[in-house]
Amino acid sequence: MQKSVVNLLVFPVDIWDIFVILTKIAILFSVLRILIFYHFFAVVTSFLTEELSVETIQYKEEFVLEEFNRYYISFLDYHAPQNHRPVIHTHDYYEIILVSSGKGLHWCNTVETELNLGDMVLVRPRDIHCCRALSEEFCLINIIIPNQLFQELARYLGSSFRIERLLCGEPTCVHISVNELMQLEGKIRQLLLMNKIARDKMDFHFRAFLIDTFVSCFSEAPSVSKNEIPPWLQDLFYQMLLHKNFKEGLPAMYRLSHVSREYLTRMCRQHLGQTPSELINALRLEYAASELINTTIPVLDISQNAGFNNLSHFYHLFRECYGMSPLQFRKYSLRKTLPDRELNKETG
Repeated sequence: MQKSVVNLLVFPVDIWDIFVILTKIAILFSVLRILIFYHFFAVVTSFLTEELSVETIQYKEEFVLEEFNRYYISFLDYHAPQNHRPVIHTHDYYEIILVSSGKGLHWCNTVETELNLGDMVLVRPRDIHCCRALSEEFCLINIIIPNQLFQELARYLGSSFRIERLLCGEPTCVHISVNELMQLEGKIRQLLLMNKIARDKMDFHFRAFLIDTFVSCFSEAPSVSKNEIPPWLQDLFYQMLLHKNFKEGLPAMYRLSHVSREYLTRMCRQHLGQTPSELINALRLEYAASELINTTIPVLDISQNAGFNNLSHFYHLFRECYGMSPLQFRKYSLRKTLPDRELNKETG
């Protein structure tokens, strides 16, 4: 009788212990299930987006390409995807992303947007983003704007520009025509070129470039050109960027265009604002200026390598474009800054 009473007293305690143990096991399994699901979701998301952990980039003055003062302008080429694996990052400066060729994806703040030739995006501080290529020839132009400079730009543009609309919601993305893209890219290359010959004036020119870009591209009602350049003319332009083609000149342009000379001239005037001859001369002069800065090749050889058969004609076009003779240009680039009185003495 005593034994059965003891059993009755102990039995309920055993049931309670079993219940507690089963409850703990159930909770443990629930937690494990949640952890497994979270890990699986994270792995799948990472695999689908090919993204890495968020990296915060701080603007520093040593972030300098082309020794470009305190600002950072880069041409990013995605021909080799293994060298440009998309990295999710954020930063404390503003950044303009401009698609100069090809097609890609811009992932920003969980929203993915397709980028095409002529698309321009303003990325703000603390935006989390990355880009990846969708085509072999995907290339970007990146322009970093330090936070302080952006604030000064906003004050200069005034309240009527309503720059706050660029700071709210998703990053602003605008589209410019191929003709506008070519002009903008030309201005950027001129900035990099001027940095080599007049670095002391770069702050002014960079600020002027930013003002012009924001007014023309990021105004509240940006002008969108309906006169889009035809694909065949766009392809022809990129072929003429090759040294062998612009050196040969008009014969190469006529041969590669597969259209009549009259039609080509009319299309160049309509879409590029230049005649074929003017376009070729502009490419030759850019090549010659680069050679004058980066080599010691005689001016005569440079003019011939660029495609000019007449030295006096080359001198005339070069002075018209750069405001000085080729010799003055070379000496000016070597000295970085040349006093006006010495410049005027040069007879080049």
